Amino acid sequence: MLPNLTLTFVLEYEGAFLVVKRADTENHFPGQWAFPGGKCEVGETVVDTLRREIQEETSLSPSDKYQLLDAYAFGSSTGLCFLMQVVSADVRVTDASDFRWVRSLEEFRQLSPRIPGVDNHLVAAVHALQAGHWSSLESLQLTPEKYLNQE
Repeated sequence: MLPNLTLTFVLEYEGAFLVVKRADTENHFPGQWAFPGGKCEVGETVVDTLRREIQEETSLSPSDKYQLLDAYAFGSSTGLCFLMQVVSADVRVTDASDFRWVRSLEEFRQLSPRIPGVDNHLVAAVHALQAGHWSSLESLQLTPEKYLNQE
């Protein structure tokens, strides 16, 4: 089985973070609270995946600001978790059964059950938000012409 690149995104708006309750019909972690995410499709950049998945799963639009929070491995998947700022809080979830905006780990821990280990993403996001070292998505958009240094 080939590994999959999975992206998890902690979406931030005015100091609050979006968490979703996975649908009961999900194959993995049904009915558990987590952050939205999705898989990279063949030929898609990480930035393309982030923009597509955020729009598909939440109807939100990301700003240009991101921070890489952490990386993880689970089964045949390798994952990257990003802190992403969004331009509004007008959420419309498609694959989740519920959602909440939380402002702290304590508030998040009141939601149960949660995917094991997901609290680590929020801890990293809170620290990253406090540090304020944002990068531009455009700098991460390494298409062949940028990556291969073609002229």
